[in-house]
Amino acid sequence: MNKHSQHLELDRVDIHKLLDDIVDSPELFGLKNAHDSYWDTCQGLCADDIDSYVWWDKTHLTGGVHRLIANSILKAGSLAPETYLEDSVNVQELINQTTHTKFKSPKYKGAKSTGEINRIIEKLKQEKKEKAKENEAEEIEEMTALSGLLKNNKPDRGRFMPLRNMDSEV
Repeated sequence: MNKHSQHLELDRVDIHKLLDDIVDSPELFGLKNAHDSYWDTCQGLCADDIDSYVWWDKTHLTGGVHRLIANSILKAGSLAPETYLEDSVNVQELINQTTHTKFKSPKYKGAKSTGEINRIIEKLKQEKKEKAKENEAEEIEEMTALSGLLKNNKPDRGRFMPLRNMDSEV
């Protein structure tokens, strides 16, 4: 991409390798626990610093690891002046300072529930009940027809009756 866009300066940062290094040697990065998640271990009740863990839960990284990733991107070595996010910076405070800030993404607000999904589920349940009633009615009809055949059986029915040989003269 650098060949086609000379005005851009791109740096590659191998985040996957960085995470492998963090998990393999958390103490090198100032972390305490790389194997257990903060939420599973503490449930918010222990005195451990959340940023001393790698994992917040089974799939999400803690803010401390996000800070490490951000700093590795900032130190990637582009032509831009080097910047660093100090540990003392309270990101939450920066976010809460104003409503329009470069540190805050717009909040997504989902549309109010219309109840359409509940209506579809009820409709599917009703259709399932109706189909079950139809199947039950068909089974009753079949059983009635079979019982009618059994009731109308004549005593000779089912007995072996030899056919008369038409070729022989008797």
